[in-house]
Amino acid sequence: MTVAQTTDSSPGTGIPPGLTKFAVETAAEAMFTVSDDGFILNVNQIACERLEYSKDELVGLHVADVDPHYPRERWPAHFKELRQLEKMNFETQHRAKSGRVFDVEVSVGYLKFDGVEYACSWVRDISRRVEVEKLLRLQREVLAKIATTSGDQTGTLDTLCRLVEGLVPDAMVTVMLLNREDDVLWFAAGPGLTPAVCDAFEPLKPSETGGSCGSAVCLRRPVIVSDTRTSPHWRELQHIVDEFNLFACWSIPIFDEQDEVLGTFAISYTREAAPTDFQLQILEMASSLVSIAMGRQRSEQQLQVAHNELAHFNRQSTMGEMASGLAHELNQPLMAMVNEAYVLEMLCEQNSPPYDALCERASNIREQALRAGDIVRSMRTLAKKQVPSRARVDVEGIVGRVLKIMEPDLRGHGIRVKRTSASDCTFASVDKVQIKQVLINLIRNAIDALQDVDQSQRELEVVTSCRGADEFAIRISDNGPGIPFDDPRRVFDAFHTTKPDGMGLGLTICQSIAEAHRGRLEVQHGQPRGAAFSLFLPVDHGEIGEQS
Repeated sequence: MTVAQTTDSSPGTGIPPGLTKFAVETAAEAMFTVSDDGFILNVNQIACERLEYSKDELVGLHVADVDPHYPRERWPAHFKELRQLEKMNFETQHRAKSGRVFDVEVSVGYLKFDGVEYACSWVRDISRRVEVEKLLRLQREVLAKIATTSGDQTGTLDTLCRLVEGLVPDAMVTVMLLNREDDVLWFAAGPGLTPAVCDAFEPLKPSETGGSCGSAVCLRRPVIVSDTRTSPHWRELQHIVDEFNLFACWSIPIFDEQDEVLGTFAISYTREAAPTDFQLQILEMASSLVSIAMGRQRSEQQLQVAHNELAHFNRQSTMGEMASGLAHELNQPLMAMVNEAYVLEMLCEQNSPPYDALCERASNIREQALRAGDIVRSMRTLAKKQVPSRARVDVEGIVGRVLKIMEPDLRGHGIRVKRTSASDCTFASVDKVQIKQVLINLIRNAIDALQDVDQSQRELEVVTSCRGADEFAIRISDNGPGIPFDDPRRVFDAFHTTKPDGMGLGLTICQSIAEAHRGRLEVQHGQPRGAAFSLFLPVDHGEIGEQS
């Protein structure tokens, strides 16, 4: 932008009075007027406050003195680009006089006045927004790790420590867990740990003089020590301070859902250091994430113990087979409730949790609990060899509901679903809970089979149709590797499975359910590959009351 000269410049500054007035009036954000060679000519008051300089100190500095990303040698190219574009918007960082670096958003315009070129910048402090984004990214990545790994607590905690070390440079991040039998703390994770550090600390007895971590467990509150050499909490550990130059340590206790202390999450430095508000928030979030990870592992261990016990009993009697089927079917709603409860807990820990999100999570937990109860009642009926509690239901509606339940798993595994409905005979007389479990089992098996297929090629097809006037068919097929037997009906044999961790009972139970409904379950090799399961059910022409 070129501006014609209309008045004299302000004496001694070379800055037009209009620009000076603009700087004074734009007090909401920092404003800088910079020469074509990168030196600061004028600033407003808020720029001085944010950078911790007086105006006299700032004027005359080079941009490189306040922006570490624009060294002097880069300025000519930067200004040339500005001259061509006239306006630029970008994010960078400013460095205050104290050395504090914070994130900013810059809007800069090119101005030519009386043959002299200037850069006029408006700078907004976005450090809080960037901090929130970093916290959310930390939360998202760790929760994803928790959700996609099973039984790897050490790997999850190490990942958390590495992510936090990326947010607090030059720090050592550790997790210590409490051994309740011995009442001592041991290191569970810490990328920067060395055998010497472990040997120096372990085992650590919780006490008010047992360092930041020992004190945090003993006092059940955060213990923030900026200088370990003078802190009473480190009185008994001064030999460790001297040996490893461990001069600052901030520790926060980790609690489980029963408010019992599990251990501590800590950030340590080899220099004196007091935490910022952002770093305190990192500590709090990391502590909650460790609690979630450990809760997930405990739940998995409890489920695994239950599964193992049921699997042993399965091989002793038919009732054992039904019990294993019950555990198999209950696993999904139970894990769904566990994960929803973890997310609900995280939302509740926010200062102002979104009401709609809380209601949605609570509703999901209630729905999954009701579904688990229906499964228990349905499996009890099957175990007693009783006739299913049938009612006239819209089978198309059952198929749609099952696809909605399984949609997150299908989407998470990159599976495209093709749904085809060519049926005019949509009603059947069935126990809708048992039929749902059959369809869920078949879709879950397809998801497992498709893991060996490139994600871009994974497909699942669900087709409903009439077979004559008296039979309804639901066909579920995939393009996975298929069934490794010449006779695919072998998949219905009890205890016969192709899965490394399978019990070989799911399809046996599905077949029993189909037969109990006077229907049948058939399997075929897919064309050209994969497997296709078809569930046939008698059509209800209206003699039984419709089930809501």
